[in-house]
Amino acid sequence: MFGRDEKVSAIRLTAAQYLILGIFLVLAYGLWRLQVMQSDYYSLAAEKNRIRNVPVLAPRGRILDREGRIQKKHIGATDASTFEREVQTLLQGR
Repeated sequence: MFGRDEKVSAIRLTAAQYLILGIFLVLAYGLWRLQVMQSDYYSLAAEKNRIRNVPVLAPRGRILDREGRIQKKHIGATDASTFEREVQTLLQGR
């Protein structure tokens, strides 16, 4: 092709240009569909992936008296932790 006297025909060049343009349009449409049309689905999936319930068992079980009656039992508690950067990001988004 290079170094020859042969030239690429105008029809082949135009067809290659339209093919490349078509590929870019298909890719742009796919990106637009992901970013705009399905943004709710992916933001919900990301939120579910970010927040996890992790059960933490108590280091002790029931406390019994000498006759086997329950004196104290484990009562579940909730503990939350945040990172300063995440809080600032959430506050800036309002």
